Amino acid sequence: MLMPNERSEAIKLLAKTYQNIHLQYNGNPNPAVELLTYGHKGFANFTDVELLRALQTFAKKSNSYEAQQFISSIAMDKFVLE
Repeated sequence: MLMPNERSEAIKLLAKTYQNIHLQYNGNPNPAVELLTYGHKGFANFTDVELLRALQTFAKKSNSYEAQQFISSIAMDKFVLE
């Protein structure tokens, strides 16, 4: 469903956004982002459908330009391919 580059971009976007909103981490952000990305039940373990659902929910509830742009580009690619 998702291309590998789209999948990695979605994971990075979710991890970065979750860390910025929910974790007020004042030190080096890499351990928190790595845990969100690769940890047990991290974003890397999500299926493509779960990633898209999480991004859609996030884009609806926030005004994140990056998330909305990513979802619209995925939707446009899938529409053109079909």
